[in-house]
Amino acid sequence: MYRPLIYATLIAFLQIPIAAMSFDLKNMPTDKPIEDHFDEFSMRRWYVSDGWTNGAHQNCIWSRESVDVNSSGQMTLSHTPVGSYFTCSEIQTRDFFKYGYFEASIRADHGAGRNAAFFAYAGPVHNQPHQEIDFEILTKDANSVWLNRFLDGNDFSNGELRFSSSPTSEFHHYAFVWEPNKIRWYIDGALVRTEDTNIPTLPLKIYFSHWSTDTLTKWMGDFPGDMKKHDMEIDWFAYTPIGSKCQFPESIVCLIK
Repeated sequence: MYRPLIYATLIAFLQIPIAAMSFDLKNMPTDKPIEDHFDEFSMRRWYVSDGWTNGAHQNCIWSRESVDVNSSGQMTLSHTPVGSYFTCSEIQTRDFFKYGYFEASIRADHGAGRNAAFFAYAGPVHNQPHQEIDFEILTKDANSVWLNRFLDGNDFSNGELRFSSSPTSEFHHYAFVWEPNKIRWYIDGALVRTEDTNIPTLPLKIYFSHWSTDTLTKWMGDFPGDMKKHDMEIDWFAYTPIGSKCQFPESIVCLIK
């Protein structure tokens, strides 16, 4: 007597997209707005990467010692020489997110072979396919930013964007608006790219990272190996869910509505 219900349930299950089937319930996204000006560092909001690298392409080791809040109330992610090796830095949200306005005010020191990144990511380590939305400041140049997105491990990068102001000498407002059918990237309130295909569909974490390489030279430049500390500074970060009100005057939500 229960066969019709069983068959209907099976048919409905088979119609679920593969990406949706890969969703881990532990990755349930938050819908709470965030406005973090880093007056203090919240370990309840942020996790600090420490003691490993992301692969052979990375010539530095993530270290919590390279993560700090400076005297001006800015989160500082440092790339630091320590004896014969280098430490680098990364923080990630403990929460996952899905759709909304994501933005940060960032400045990064100039230096070839280094990358100062603000991005949304989740992948196999989170029990789901690799999906990602990127801002990557390539500090080999004074005005180079790389925009990128991944869907289920496939790279749909549109590559390098050059703009007149320098991300290595002053703070800039980086924002992306992630919607079910579109991603828009903004710099200082100006729309710089829109994509409406191959849009990530699964919950993602927010990351800030500052790292280096001596192998990805065509992309990031030749790493000089100079024994000097380089900083990536984050003045603030905000997340606003789709349909929510603007949280503060500088927010991209106020600027584009």
